[in-house]
Amino acid sequence: MMKLIIKVALLCLLVSCSKNKKDDVILIPLTEAITSVDPAQAGNTINAEIVAQVYEPLYQYSYLTRPYKLEPLLAKDMPSISDDGKTYTIDIKENIYYYQHNTEEKRELTAQDFVSGIKRLALLSTKSTGWWLFEGKILGLDAFRKEAKSDLSNFESIKVQGLQALNKYRLQIKLTKKFPQIIYSLAMIYSAPIPYDIVLGNKNNLEEVMYGTGPYLASSIKKNSLVKFVKNTAYQHNRYPSNGTRKSIESGHLSDKNKQLPLNSGLEFKVIKESQTRWLNFLKEKVDFFILTKDHFQTALNEENKLKKKYKTDKINLTVSSTLTYWWLSFNMDDSLIGKNKNLRYAIAHAFDVEKYIQMFTNNIGLQANSLFPPSVEGHDIGRKNTFTFNLDKAKSYLAKAGFPEGKGMPTLNFDTRGSSVTVRNMAEFFKIQMKKVGIKVKVHVNSFGDFLKKARQNQLQVWQGGWAMDYPDPENILALLQSKNVSPGPNSANIRNKKIDLLIEQYLKNPKKKTLREIEDIFSKELPWALLYYSRNYVLFNNRVQNFMPSDLIYNFYKYLKVKD
Repeated sequence: MMKLIIKVALLCLLVSCSKNKKDDVILIPLTEAITSVDPAQAGNTINAEIVAQVYEPLYQYSYLTRPYKLEPLLAKDMPSISDDGKTYTIDIKENIYYYQHNTEEKRELTAQDFVSGIKRLALLSTKSTGWWLFEGKILGLDAFRKEAKSDLSNFESIKVQGLQALNKYRLQIKLTKKFPQIIYSLAMIYSAPIPYDIVLGNKNNLEEVMYGTGPYLASSIKKNSLVKFVKNTAYQHNRYPSNGTRKSIESGHLSDKNKQLPLNSGLEFKVIKESQTRWLNFLKEKVDFFILTKDHFQTALNEENKLKKKYKTDKINLTVSSTLTYWWLSFNMDDSLIGKNKNLRYAIAHAFDVEKYIQMFTNNIGLQANSLFPPSVEGHDIGRKNTFTFNLDKAKSYLAKAGFPEGKGMPTLNFDTRGSSVTVRNMAEFFKIQMKKVGIKVKVHVNSFGDFLKKARQNQLQVWQGGWAMDYPDPENILALLQSKNVSPGPNSANIRNKKIDLLIEQYLKNPKKKTLREIEDIFSKELPWALLYYSRNYVLFNNRVQNFMPSDLIYNFYKYLKVKD
């Protein structure tokens, strides 16, 4: 009996039995189902948001600081970098442990776990959406991938020259060439540590177990409906920031400075695909957040895009934030029709009324895109003119040059959606109607987000709405989408293969200059693998019981900073 009491006490200590109240849990809606809880598959914002609550990388972005600034998380300090910029030496914090829900077992974090985690991304069987971050960058890692393939039996015995645990708490990374952006990769959840015995014991399948060092423990994982996390009360290595650099930070933020995280007792992520259902759940306080979509701008906001009086109560707050997310019409350059006919792509771009699209689907919140590089990112030229403005006469002229006057003889285009919500389906219908005006027939294929990603990886798309939420605030993150080596199943899902662009990207990475970015953009605009649409801004409503909320495009582990009003 005494052993049972001790065991229950230990479990309560780990998951906070005394303070696991429903009213102290943050409630978050998800617009689509989770496709994976494996950190190697955190290639979209929904997966990343889930995974980042349990897994942690070496670095994170400071929560209250803008422009974004990196700070240590599992690392003790920022890395020591050699004079040639190719060797990074990183000391990690001591006495950090992995935990799982409903178990007393714990294991200390070591430098070797980072070696295993990155090597795991290289295994073919992992099928990681993040392999491109390290491909060709770490000495010996590509050779490991080629030799190990999918075999776990020699995973540990095959050494990687550029990945070494110098001792229990010191990691060394050697690069093939100078690449300062590697620091951003070490702040992404892809680079989270994964112990070798966990990889081996689970046969490299981390879909049923979440084994991290983070502030939460997964208590229930139902990918299509609900994921629950409980507070990890053993979490000790991260505190609320003591300062910020943005005027909009309220004094309430700083009242929690230096407090041990997390500041709440748990999280519940609910999959609610339809925006109207999310809206009703928000009004009934069944979820704490609601990102305004086209369906609810007029419902919630007045003509000045401010919260209507009927919602402007002590229960609802509105925050507006610029993002590092933007959208475009994407053409598969491998496709025998769309990819091989530049005039057809020009015709589609001129036939699409971007201004009307922004008005209809963002309530004029979106900013029409004019550049590959979003505002606040190096390379953005605010004065750059968009060549492909809405012009039906030009669209018809280019369609004739493409060999299909008034659409005659042209096969039906396939347009794939990246979700199944009403808004997404209406967006696809808008494209279909616009193309019909010049004689182009379109068949819309409605997909779940998971099915869309699968088609993209398998190079089965023709035309679709592409989009990118930047992984880090550096133009290199965008340039990766244009490189030939990153074609499907990599992030270059449009399968852009242009030797001039490849050479210019390599030139920019060696010697970053705005002039090079302009040259890349000029070639890109002429080839038109994407027809740019708009840059996103988020209008987020949140319940007033939630405090310390500060929106971000890059910080997926921000829930640990939130607290519930007493």
